[in-house]
Parts: sequence; structure tokens; C-alpha cells
Amino acid sequence: MSTAHQNEKECRKGLRAARRIVIKLGTSTVTEPNGELCERRVVPIVRGIAELLAERRQVVLVTSGAVGLGRWLLGLHSARLKDMAVKQACAAAGQGC
Repeated sequence: MSTAHQNEKECRKGLRAARRIVIKLGTSTVTEPNGELCERRVVPIVRGIAELLAERRQVVLVTSGAVGLGRWLLGLHSARLKDMAVKQACAAAGQGC
């Protein structure tokens, strides 16, 4: 068995035993290129999280996608994100998505 295959096997074993799982999603995962929510990527992730919760595991979801989603909700061009106040407003608006 190759070292890479053995490492993957050990990693999967650890995940099966984990009681708390942290999932990090970036903006490019949760949004389409135009900034809209990418349901075709997000829905399977949400289903997976629901399965983990049904197994009574703790799930922590961390995302940097709030800025991108907020930019889309507010109808702003990506060039506006250079201003920190605008970026913070986008993050606040996108947090509830």
C-alpha cells in the first residue's frame, strides 16, 4: 500500500471518530462568479452537515463567503471591495445568507 493511500486511510479513520468537525468554505465555494449563492455546491454541503448533526456530532461552519454574498446582495461591483468600510458592510449583509 502506498504512503499516500495509507495517509488517506488514517485521515478517514480520524474523521469517522471525530466528535467535532470544523468546515471552512471560501467565497469561491459558496458563490457563483457573478456573486450569487451557488446552490449546486452549497446544497450537498448542507446535506452532509445535516447527516453529521443527525449522528450527534458538533459541526462548526466557517466561511469567508459573507463578503462575496453581501456584495451580490447590495449590488456592488467587486472594485468597491478595496474600501474596508464597504467590505465590512458586505460581510454584515452576507452573514445571514
